[in-house]
Amino acid sequence: EPSIASQLAALKEHGVSRLVVLPLYPQYSITTTQSVFDAMGAALEHLEWQPELHVVSNYHDNPGWLHSVAASIRSFQARFGRAEKLLFSMHGIPRRLVEAGDVYEQQCRETVAAIAAILQHGDDCILAYQSRVGREEWLQPYTDEAIVELAKNGVRHLQVISPGFATDCLETLEEIA
Repeated sequence: EPSIASQLAALKEHGVSRLVVLPLYPQYSITTTQSVFDAMGAALEHLEWQPELHVVSNYHDNPGWLHSVAASIRSFQARFGRAEKLLFSMHGIPRRLVEAGDVYEQQCRETVAAIAAILQHGDDCILAYQSRVGREEWLQPYTDEAIVELAKNGVRHLQVISPGFATDCLETLEEIA
């Protein structure tokens, strides 16, 4: 709580006629962004309400967002120093979804490349994926395994960022911590 349905009902009750829908996932995936759109559509249908909609499906390449993330990294590194490696840990999805056409992996790669370019970090940046469940193959490399491999290769100062979420959530606060 609050659910999408309850908040839409409250907005309808308050006479809202225009909605901007901005999922808190910068990169589009059927597993995340589309699930928000599906829940919103079902709730609007149940409410028999058709407000004007502006839907943002992704913003992984938005210059303002990219520069904001880069500024956050710069601020952190000004305080704690620049690490040997900067690991971008994105939420994983099953590999089969990408093979079926989900654009998530490509948008993750584009995000990391753009932020690395802004920071002028080059080869210091690594992309890995967290939060896999079940037995099927998920996007790789896996974050937990990448960290172990980096340590085996002598990396002693690693910084991790999770720009697959617009705000910290259980996966960044618990799993990545």
